[in-house]
Amino acid sequence: MLSIRLARPRCSTVLVRRGLSTSSVRSIAQLRHDPLRVSIPTDELGLPVPQSPPITAFELTPISHALLQRLHGLAALNPPPEGSPEETALRHDLGDLVGLMDLVHEVEVRDVGELLSSTGEIVFNADAIKGRGEADLDEWEGRPLLDYATRRVGDFYGFKATIKGEDEG
Repeated sequence: MLSIRLARPRCSTVLVRRGLSTSSVRSIAQLRHDPLRVSIPTDELGLPVPQSPPITAFELTPISHALLQRLHGLAALNPPPEGSPEETALRHDLGDLVGLMDLVHEVEVRDVGELLSSTGEIVFNADAIKGRGEADLDEWEGRPLLDYATRRVGDFYGFKATIKGEDEG
């Protein structure tokens, strides 16, 4: 007698009726390439088996004072004074982030080629955009950041630009 539980998906009951087990179906499914189904074995929670060891330490990438000055210049911010504890902490923390990003670049990303093939698409939901209205330009949300700007013109960041054909003298 065939017992059917409501909690199980319908396709598994059909497979049991035909005499196929779910493990044989899983092996058949693994033969076909499915970009949403990675080839790494996982447990019932979806965690990789065996689990990769956690990242306990990585190389600190040294950040020079000149690079820190350049980053602050690109962000239009005032850098901390040279040799200060703030600068030392900031250079150490940025070195940690760069070291972590170096590890991220080393991660092997197979089975995602088809997933990344359409990342250039932009889809707008017209219903979500309706009713948003125009942005309120008088909001004070980003204005405290202007206090740290090295080049400021009123309430805006200022930058020096040369116009093509204009004499730089």
